[in-house]
Amino acid sequence: MPNEVEISLVQANELRHYELFQWLVALLLPVAVGFWTAYFTGGKTQELFWSALIFSATSLLFVALVFVYRKKVFHGSIKKPHF
Repeated sequence: MPNEVEISLVQANELRHYELFQWLVALLLPVAVGFWTAYFTGGKTQELFWSALIFSATSLLFVALVFVYRKKVFHGSIKKPHF
């Protein structure tokens, strides 16, 4: 039995943000696809177009943030403990 045990905590904010943005992409992208499908198959109204465009732009923003935080998680700012 060792006399003392060293515990190192890892900063997990980047991991939490990565998972949050990944979940938001998974939630918003099907909504955007649904609006684009309604726009191209049904009436081409301005409301459907702008709804599809806004959901698509928001999804693309979250995809970009997923890749930024993924890079931080796997290659960057999280200090991994050395045992």
